[in-house]
Amino acid sequence: MAKDKKASRELKNEAAKIIRALNIQGETRGETQRLHAAVQRAIEYHLRQHSAKARELDKKAKKLQRFETSDDSAPEPVTTVSNASATRLPWLLLALSWALFIGYLLLDYLLLDAL
Repeated sequence: MAKDKKASRELKNEAAKIIRALNIQGETRGETQRLHAAVQRAIEYHLRQHSAKARELDKKAKKLQRFETSDDSAPEPVTTVSNASATRLPWLLLALSWALFIGYLLLDYLLLDAL
């Protein structure tokens, strides 16, 4: 909380310095106050943007550091399916389905003849 008040005081002082430098003859007090508030908001916005960019860079740096420090020496197990077994499986399933279909037709035919 103390940091926020200190930062707020610093912002107000910085905005006041900028306003004094830009002070125009014949400017009313209300115009000066509005200008002061606008400059203060602009400074706060700039600082927020700067903080957001710094946080993003920090996050990216941490991700990169975690990626670099991960254990690259241990190879990941790679499972490969042999090409022969991969091509045989669909044909075996097709043959099995045809055999079951023919068996169903024969069984149906035999049961109808029995009746």
